[in-house]
Amino acid sequence: MSRHSPARVRRATSFIGAALALIALALPGAAGAAGAQPRVAGGRTAADGSWPWVVAIEDTRIAGEDAPDRKQQVCGGALIAPQWVLTAEHCVPGVTPGDLKVVVGSHRLDGSGTRVAVTEIDRNPDFSWSTFVNDNTLVKLAAPQARPVLAVASPALGGLWAGGRTGQVAGWGTTARSDSNATPPASSFPVDLQEATLPILDDATCARAYGSFSAPVNLCAGNVDHSFCQNDSGGPLVVADAAGHPVEAGSVSYITGCASSGYPGVFSEIAGERAFVDRTIGWTTAASLDASAVSFEGAGASHTTTLTSTGSAPLSVGAARLTGTGRSAFALTRDGCSQVVLLAGQSCSVDVTARSGTASTATLALDGDGAAGTKMVALTIEPPPDPPTTSVPPTTSVPPTTEVPPTTDVPPTTDVPPTTTEPAATAAPPPTTLLAVLPPAPAPPVSGQTSSTRAPRAVAPTLRLTALAHHRLTLRSSGAGTVTVTIQRGGRTLARATARFRTAGTKTISLTLTRAGRRALAGGHRVAATVALTARDGAARATTRRRVTLR
Repeated sequence: MSRHSPARVRRATSFIGAALALIALALPGAAGAAGAQPRVAGGRTAADGSWPWVVAIEDTRIAGEDAPDRKQQVCGGALIAPQWVLTAEHCVPGVTPGDLKVVVGSHRLDGSGTRVAVTEIDRNPDFSWSTFVNDNTLVKLAAPQARPVLAVASPALGGLWAGGRTGQVAGWGTTARSDSNATPPASSFPVDLQEATLPILDDATCARAYGSFSAPVNLCAGNVDHSFCQNDSGGPLVVADAAGHPVEAGSVSYITGCASSGYPGVFSEIAGERAFVDRTIGWTTAASLDASAVSFEGAGASHTTTLTSTGSAPLSVGAARLTGTGRSAFALTRDGCSQVVLLAGQSCSVDVTARSGTASTATLALDGDGAAGTKMVALTIEPPPDPPTTSVPPTTSVPPTTEVPPTTDVPPTTDVPPTTTEPAATAAPPPTTLLAVLPPAPAPPVSGQTSSTRAPRAVAPTLRLTALAHHRLTLRSSGAGTVTVTIQRGGRTLARATARFRTAGTKTISLTLTRAGRRALAGGHRVAATVALTARDGAARATTRRRVTLR
């Protein structure tokens, strides 16, 4: 018999608990199992509420319907959807839904949890009793549970459980270490949920320990200090994604002994079983972005893009990346999406910053798994337009033609008798002689303008539109002033907004759509329009216009 034969695997338990052994021994047809069921060994008592999705699976035929939970618990499991529990296939040989109850909402096997009836047991059709490959089963509860669920892994996140990393297990299995698969004493099975942190081993090390180890659907973890043992079977191996979310990477399958030298614990690798899980539950992945296109105006402009999981299945995001020939003009300055799992309704975000001030285009790609696929955002850098030439009001401009040449700069009060006009040969003295005698007079004032020595007027601040997405735009002002934003197309105003800058800086404001704007954008249409940015500071006013796409 191999070191992980059915008889041995069934009783395999981690030091957290010996529940596996109980299942193998108690259930009809269990004699052919691969070994003792795992339990957590070398662990510690888990804090209340720290494993809200861990459940205990009970066989109500053991010692009668009213027996204490501690006697009837045979395996662990995880609530991965409101009405579905993922556990091990070898936990339920020959049982019917009516034979099982699932305890939720408690870390103690003392009757304090809620016992939920089971209506369906969906076994993996590819499970093998000889190798324990594909050792997983889905148990459907009689009613959805209003409790947290545990996200399950997908192949896109394989790095989270690579050799050299760590994971955590929890269960009510025996805490007695053993180098054999002998039945542990009843006193070694705890009432309180136990937990342990295990080192994850590489596939080559696992294959040397167990000849039937199958890398695509198995992973292994543990050492002589920490492991699982009997009655821990079906419980989750939990790792953290890049955002710190808990993710079920594996479920307890088999072990030789408990924390014995040379024999780590083997788990069913959930990523390799997702086809079975997805098909059985009937869920699917989906995602949405808060913007499909973002425009930047010059170097330093930035934008946050948010991805939201809108499907029923957990969404795994493999990577956020920049693509396209112009990608070097942009930078991912914050990545909160790569190697992250999102449950329904959860979101992640990334920040993109323009590194260049020249016109460039690229694409932000967010790689989701399953039906969600890759979501893309078009990125464009549009250099700012030339500074406006109307920053000084026309009424205050002094036309060059109003300048009076110095030779004609004679005060209007100087009377020259008509009789002094003579032919050219007897002309009056040169102007220089006249100017030397007469005091110089100022040039006649231009209507609306005072002396050229007056203090300069205020100048309207210059504006830059740095980003426009989902009816929100970001403005950068060179100084204080009031900014009015008007977006028009074909003489119709589609949207308006107003912002007040007390000093130079950047603001993001929301556009208010007019009735014409709402009609134009109905049904998700995109509309090319002209945005007019008018800045005022006192009497000074400046207007900048540019083309935009509104959606």
